Order: sequence, then C-alpha cells, then structure tokens
Amino acid sequence: KNTLLKITFLFIFSSACQAHTGQLMVNSWWQGLLHPLTGIDHLVTLIAIGMLTTRNKHHKKPVLPLVFLLSMVFGFTLSRSSLALDFTEQIIAIAVIMLGGWLVSGKQLNGALLLFTISGVAIAHGYAHGAEVVGAAMYYLSGSIVSAFLLILVTLLAFKYASPAKNKIQSIFGMIISAIGFICLLQV
Repeated sequence: KNTLLKITFLFIFSSACQAHTGQLMVNSWWQGLLHPLTGIDHLVTLIAIGMLTTRNKHHKKPVLPLVFLLSMVFGFTLSRSSLALDFTEQIIAIAVIMLGGWLVSGKQLNGALLLFTISGVAIAHGYAHGAEVVGAAMYYLSGSIVSAFLLILVTLLAFKYASPAKNKIQSIFGMIISAIGFICLLQV
C-alpha cells in the first residue's frame, strides 16, 4: 500500500502529466502500443474504465470498453480531418476527475451519462493522439488500441474477482484518480 502511494505521487508530480506533448514522429506499431503507458492521464483513464465496468449493471460488461475503444478511433479519425477540437487536454482532465469521483461515490451510475462521458473522454484522447502523430498513423493507432484494450482488460479482471473490499479499493483509487485529474487540469 505504501509503495503504491509512493509510485502514484511520483507520477503525479512528474513534469509530464499529459502524454500529448505536440508533434510525435511515429514509424511503428510498438510506439502506439507503448503510448498509453507514457502519460498518467492514459493510465488512470484506462484503469477507471476497467473499474467502472465491473461496477456497471446497466449494460453488458463489454459495452463500456467497446464504446471507449470505438470512440477513441473516432476521435483519432476526427483529428486527421480539418476539424479542430479545442480544449482537448482540459476535457481529458475534467473527465479523469469525473471518473475518479464516480469511483469514490460507489454508487450505481446512470448508464446514459456514463456512456456519454466515456465516449467523450475517448474521443478527446483519440483526437489528441491523432493530432500529434506524424508518420505511420494507422500503425500507431492500432498499437494504441491494443494497449488500451489490454490495460482495461487487466483492470477489469483484477477487480472482477477481487475480494469483498473491492468497493473500498475502488474508492481509494477513485480519490487518487481525481487528484491526478485536478493536477493535470492545473498543468494545462
């Protein structure tokens, strides 16, 4: 528990809260695969999606991760067009705060609101990825999708079979996730 807190604070107070730092020259699938691991906003969003999926009773379990991944692809595609989406990093940070808050609350969430929020943050993430990529964009996108799927799946499985303390653990993670979202928002 102590080690987890130390690692979390290291990530929180590192200089690069967001992984979207501008133009990124990509030439491989591996860069996309590793990208969700390079920014704390990615990690906490994907962990939150996995945890919220285990708590959700409004939809079949695969719906939330599937909506997230498809919306991320849509956002990536949107960024490749001439349409500009402003305040992408702010949207991501606010959504991280909301996702963490929902985990803290421990309540059953309104299915439509949850889907709307998840798709919105995924579109923003996908847009941010696509806007910064120069080069082999489709390889990068496919690697990023695989990595995001695996992170959600690992979290989902870890919390699906967790002990009765699952809700308390999710609440603690929710506080950490919301704090990270606030710090990311301040850095934008």
